[in-house]
Amino acid sequence: MLLAVDVGNTQTVFGLFDGSELVENWRVATEEHRTGDELGALITRFLDLARVDGICLSSTVPQLVREYEGFAARYADAPLLVLEPGVRTGIAIRYDNPRELGPDRLANAVAAKERYGAPCIVVDFGTSTNFDIVSAEGEYVGGVLAPGVEISMEALFARAARLIKVDFVEPPAVIGKSTATALQSGLVYGFAGQVDGIVDRIRGELEVDAPAVATGGLAELIAPHARTIERVDPWLTLEGLRLVWERNRDAWPAARRQPLDQLVPGGRAPSITRHAWRRWRPSQTTDSRPIGRNPVRAASRRATPSSGSTARRLRRKPSARTAWSTPIRAAVAIPFRRNTGAVYASWPKSSSGSSLRS
Repeated sequence: MLLAVDVGNTQTVFGLFDGSELVENWRVATEEHRTGDELGALITRFLDLARVDGICLSSTVPQLVREYEGFAARYADAPLLVLEPGVRTGIAIRYDNPRELGPDRLANAVAAKERYGAPCIVVDFGTSTNFDIVSAEGEYVGGVLAPGVEISMEALFARAARLIKVDFVEPPAVIGKSTATALQSGLVYGFAGQVDGIVDRIRGELEVDAPAVATGGLAELIAPHARTIERVDPWLTLEGLRLVWERNRDAWPAARRQPLDQLVPGGRAPSITRHAWRRWRPSQTTDSRPIGRNPVRAASRRATPSSGSTARRLRRKPSARTAWSTPIRAAVAIPFRRNTGAVYASWPKSSSGSSLRS
């Protein structure tokens, strides 16, 4: 099964796919300081990771990417695909700087094109309200970013001393009879009007009546009151991640699909450091010792001063008695990503050497 992970600035959504069917989903708060071990402890509470044979990640929080790589390597023992520049998406990107494009926005465009055809407009109600446009030619041509519902209301509550926080629900009428219902009316109908105004202008610029699809946590609250929204698809981003995963599967080397204990003698050592993975490997023979720190070098460092030419020579020239002196890339024969301990990492280039981006 595939675990699709959409890490947003406010919430993280997990989706478990059996083939093309989304069988389970969960939503948790995003905490940017979580470690890979904390992610492992959290996710294993609601998901048996033995069922997972692949993970596809979209993250708008860059510092969490490395933690998910560590989680995938240590807990899931499954290949991890990070949606980022260089990954095959199946959609042309007409953006001045594609590296600035959020991966969730690209996943939405991929899924919308596949499910609803081109042209299409995706309205994602998240921390920001994103409008992403697929042209009639099936290309991602850009979008609109506006302040999101929750952060806009939080700013209002913080700056207006007499206003109270209210539940995000539909009011009984447009004209509020109390402060609470007046705020709810402004929330629902104000953002619905914003959506209609922006979508109308996008359609005018495209010169075509493109259908608009809503997604995101608050889509079901706002979309029924927006004239231009035709349907709500709450799991559109997860579907986009599944499609990206499928479009990159044929790019794996054969070794990438083998169990880890067939790639590294003795399997993975949980305590391994990223520097050990980057610099050292066991002997070319069938050495069953766990990959890790070079004991001879460690002993020589403890026995010599931390400075001076002798210590530097010892650090540069490990003893001939040890077999930890050639790069691990030659032993494992699969590419590593960002010098981390994740065995399954970013996706390789094609045989011609070009990037896998569509």
